[in-house]
Amino acid sequence: MLVLAAALLAALLILAALARRPRRPPYVLCDSLLTPGEMAFNRVLDRCLPPGCRVMMKVRLADVITVPRGSDESQSWWAKIKQKHCDFVLVDTDSLQPILVIELNDKSHDRADRKARDAFLEQAFDVAGLPLLWVKAAAAYDTRQVRLSIFQKLGLAKQA
Repeated sequence: MLVLAAALLAALLILAALARRPRRPPYVLCDSLLTPGEMAFNRVLDRCLPPGCRVMMKVRLADVITVPRGSDESQSWWAKIKQKHCDFVLVDTDSLQPILVIELNDKSHDRADRKARDAFLEQAFDVAGLPLLWVKAAAAYDTRQVRLSIFQKLGLAKQA
């Protein structure tokens, strides 16, 4: 009986030690930062940039626009942007200041929740004074048309 109690106590001690031991997180490396559709657009986008611009991908919305301290209901407004991201952001090469946001619209943007998100983005960027360009997701893109759309949004149409 004493041997059985000792074995049971030893088993409990081992289980307790295993339970306290930190578990290895289940993380794995992603294949790419972009989906195949985003990758196809990014390849075209790289050839369409105005001079002095570069592309940032999957930028956190709260890193593009923010809520000034002391704003009315700042926590509520902050909550609306803190977990969203922008597909592509064109920035000034020297300052890295955002100058244009580009969002790819795939079929998911037909859903009611995505339409509400898109309307929010339109309003937020308009208030912040940052142009927003919507591009319909496609299997292939016309480089000249993408370039013209970007230059028009930036008020550089004559340079396109």
